[in-house]
Amino acid sequence: MGHERFKRNGVKEESWLFNSAVMIGGVLNFLFLAGLRVYVGEARLAGAGVALMMLSSVFLALVGIFTLDYFVMHAVVALVHFILAPLGFLLVGFEPRTNGDISPATFFLFSRRRNTFSSEDENCQ
Repeated sequence: MGHERFKRNGVKEESWLFNSAVMIGGVLNFLFLAGLRVYVGEARLAGAGVALMMLSSVFLALVGIFTLDYFVMHAVVALVHFILAPLGFLLVGFEPRTNGDISPATFFLFSRRRNTFSSEDENCQ
């Protein structure tokens, strides 16, 4: 029910507003990531991640161009966006820190922390 209402945003009479916002969002995202690319500098993984996210923002803008009226192209560009963006986030998150610390993504993926809310914890009794 809610999905149908959301889907109609991109194809009804006022769809130009919705699709324009998607395109503008893609362009603004690209500009932000261009600045972030300068900030990460020589970091290899983070640089590759930012490049993937920049490419993903181009596909986000294309989602606004290829509306649901062009279903196959819309599905392809949306799928590429939703694949590239998370891959870019992962690469940025796995970039080793310059001070020798491990990256936050590596820590959270590979650390074996105890559940702090377990009933076996002496602080919870």
